[in-house]
Amino acid sequence: ANPYDGGDNDKKIPAVDNVPAGMKLVSDNDVPYRFFALISLVVEPGSAASLVYASETDRSNVSVMGYVPDVEGYSVANYWEDTEKYYKDALTDYTRTAEPAESKMGGKKANVYEYTYSLGGVTYKCRQSICVFGYMIVAMTYTALPENYDAHMAEVEKMQAELTFRR
Repeated sequence: ANPYDGGDNDKKIPAVDNVPAGMKLVSDNDVPYRFFALISLVVEPGSAASLVYASETDRSNVSVMGYVPDVEGYSVANYWEDTEKYYKDALTDYTRTAEPAESKMGGKKANVYEYTYSLGGVTYKCRQSICVFGYMIVAMTYTALPENYDAHMAEVEKMQAELTFRR
């Protein structure tokens, strides 16, 4: 069965073996990773990133995107430096809330960055896990209202643990 409920005009998600129990495949064949989300989460159709959110009333969300840099040897540190500079310029009240931490994503070493920012008078709390796969930078970003942030952390960690890369 196709694990995605989209209409004919929405992004098609391929059927795949070995979907972890209680999860569904969100990413498509155009990316070198498999992003699995909990079955209870809502898939955002037509998104440029693979994106899921908690519910219509709780828009806490997780997205996964790949970035192919123009230069060789571009690292997670390079990506974060460029990304953070953009955030400081573009986002109101951007603040990094923790020192970078190490983690794993798809079996690869990942750096985790936490920060807050305001948009339209609303404050958001984020966690971005970033790793390198081949020549691609892969970022998994969790965004929530501060009061919802901790409530979904176990789900986010499960999705990060189950992300896999195609060989």
